[in-house]
Amino acid sequence: MLSDSPSYIYFNPMRPIGYPTFLYIIKHATGNYDSLRYIQLILLCLSVYIAAMSLSRWFRRLLLPLVFEAGALGHPGLVRLTDTMGSDSLSACTFLLFIAAVFHFSRGPSLRRYGIVCLVFAVAMTLRPVNVSMVIPALLLPLFFRQESGLSITRCVTLALFSAVTGWQGTAVVNRIMHRTTATSYIVAVNLFQRTIFMEHGKEPRPKECDSEFIEEITTPVMNYMKGVPWEFTGILRLHYANYVRFNSIVGGLMKLHNLSLEEQTSPILMCYTVVRYRQAPATVLWDSAVNYWYLISNYTFISEDARNRLLTFLQSHPPVLVPVYPHSLHEQLIHRAAIEEVGANGYDDPYIDASVPWKFDPPRARPLALILSLDIVQLSAATLSMLLVIMLCPALLGMIRDRELILLGLISLTVQLNLLICAIGDAPEPRFLFPIWPGLWLALIWSICSSSYVIVRLSRAVSGA
Repeated sequence: MLSDSPSYIYFNPMRPIGYPTFLYIIKHATGNYDSLRYIQLILLCLSVYIAAMSLSRWFRRLLLPLVFEAGALGHPGLVRLTDTMGSDSLSACTFLLFIAAVFHFSRGPSLRRYGIVCLVFAVAMTLRPVNVSMVIPALLLPLFFRQESGLSITRCVTLALFSAVTGWQGTAVVNRIMHRTTATSYIVAVNLFQRTIFMEHGKEPRPKECDSEFIEEITTPVMNYMKGVPWEFTGILRLHYANYVRFNSIVGGLMKLHNLSLEEQTSPILMCYTVVRYRQAPATVLWDSAVNYWYLISNYTFISEDARNRLLTFLQSHPPVLVPVYPHSLHEQLIHRAAIEEVGANGYDDPYIDASVPWKFDPPRARPLALILSLDIVQLSAATLSMLLVIMLCPALLGMIRDRELILLGLISLTVQLNLLICAIGDAPEPRFLFPIWPGLWLALIWSICSSSYVIVRLSRAVSGA
């Protein structure tokens, strides 16, 4: 069980409605959550199989789908998502089904098949809002097939926009029915706020309604400490500080300061402060987003034994600065206790759940250097090829490239890159954000390798034949 699992179990209005509904079905079908990890694993394997079958029918080659399956399930992070009570596992399933639906549509373009694409991304958006990254590629899809299919672009766009609005507003509608509220902005506010913890305080005055003095009294020691952290460990320490400071210090402190009863009531204050800081230092925001993107694709939390020893040596001479800790709301404490009793998890000493437990930074465990280098080479190569495939969509839109494989892989890669960009801008760079979209990166890599002998020839023919 994760620290945010109770919010899924009990339909917290701040969470998208898809995964809580899934948990509700599992609980009432089986009586408990004991089988959850096995059901999630089965769904993931089934989704990988469906995607591989769709690829097999398109490419008419057995090797590429088999390598796709092996690489998708062989990544050390993707399968591990099925062990947690979180929406990432099902989000990975919907992304795999999106790949399958796109290739299924391309083999025989029709409004019915396009409706399957739209249904998949609508469901995906009810699991994680970042899956809105599927909408733009889905809108572009019929544009590339309009000549041979005779599809009505107006009907396709209308269907896609209707599906996007349904997926996006589904949570708000259910919240209105269940909680008599449509507010879902707390998660956005607290995620965007995390970047300000490490930003230099400018000389420009901040509005008093943003509680700037209170916030910066907490964040200033953290910002000053991070200035002395070696670059190779900055990402790791920032990730831990970002989670702990915002949830166990800032949010709880604002609740106590204003006598609030729920965490989400701090949303206007957090957003107010965040907007002001972003406007004062837009270049810093852009640079930090680029750094987060790099962290997401580079396995920065995987460190060797030698690097871990250097980190421990640094921490001994420079102990992490502590911040004031404030208790979570009574509501939050009660639902965590209820969830632990219901799920049977013995994890209430998690510092992100129980603020009475002092924070202790434990460096990541050491990994074999060979594993680190292998993953870095594979992931960075895949990310680079994925970006190149996205760039190829520009001449394809102008009719300069007509190769359907390049176009389809470009659309999948566009989904991946938009997903990474949203995560880099909107939250701390959690390594798990990469895992659900890893199959898209892997597909770009293996297609490039399998086609390396004739990709250049096909590109030159496609351009010359335009």
